[in-house]
Amino acid sequence: MLTNPASRKDEFAQRHANIRNDAQIFVQVHNRNCEAVRLLVAQQGASSSRSKLPFNINARDVDGRTVLHWATAQGAVELVAALTKIVGIDFAARDSQVCIDELHGF
Repeated sequence: MLTNPASRKDEFAQRHANIRNDAQIFVQVHNRNCEAVRLLVAQQGASSSRSKLPFNINARDVDGRTVLHWATAQGAVELVAALTKIVGIDFAARDSQVCIDELHGF
């Protein structure tokens, strides 16, 4: 069955936008921009839905690390506190480095 080239193009554009948005949260955490993370928390509001966020809070880098791993590894307590307020964040996430996992104290 042939697919509509326009729909494939739209799907590709959406995936690309999602990746770009996911990368932005990593940039904000890397830069220790706690205010930006707080704004994202406020943007999500009191909703219990992840769909209000313009990115996947549980996105992973090439090492399988989430933004919560990044913030924890930096020792950024204020940033970790802001991230933990985001509904849907995965506290049980493990990275690909089994022996190095700051999030879980290993």
